[in-house]
Amino acid sequence: MQETKVTIELGKEDLQLATTGVIKQLTLNPPTAEECNTAYYMGVQVLFDVLESTFKDKEKGKE
Repeated sequence: MQETKVTIELGKEDLQLATTGVIKQLTLNPPTAEECNTAYYMGVQVLFDVLESTFKDKEKGKE
């Protein structure tokens, strides 16, 4: 298996806009059973990681 690393330079506002778009897409057009494969779940995990890191940074700033 070959590993690929992708780096996308985005600011926090860009990440929030992108993740909001993904959530909207998944909510309005949920995947079929055939589309729920490993790649799909890995993508959802990336989405959660981005959201979690975004909100953690905001919470640290409030302290």
